[in-house]
Amino acid sequence: MDIYAYDEKTGATKRLTSARVYDAEGSYSPDGKWIAFASLRSAYDHTLNDAEKKALEENPSNFADIFIMKADAPSRSVSRMCGATTAAFLHARRKRIVWRRFDASGLIADVWIMNIDGTDAKQITDSDR
Repeated sequence: MDIYAYDEKTGATKRLTSARVYDAEGSYSPDGKWIAFASLRSAYDHTLNDAEKKALEENPSNFADIFIMKADAPSRSVSRMCGATTAAFLHARRKRIVWRRFDASGLIADVWIMNIDGTDAKQITDSDR
């Protein structure tokens, strides 16, 4: 699954990602210059060890990372955290990313925030467990 942009004025679509994996749940920055999205690329960018193979079989979303990209440039990963990281949104001034991270069960999600370069990740909510 890839990410496409749709131009409402012309009706044209443009493919923005071309990974052979799930790239989705994207959002534009308010100025339209950046896109944050979730991708399962880390499940397929290296040879998996036995524990990773088992985790992939149990729940592929365990390998979801947050990526950012300029709307017209290649993407780069900004998170490598255990557990599914999805639904990313860029702060208005492109200094922070807010996203949802699921626990190992894949049932409980909390809101996290980090700098645009992936540093200083902090959990914002703490769901009752």
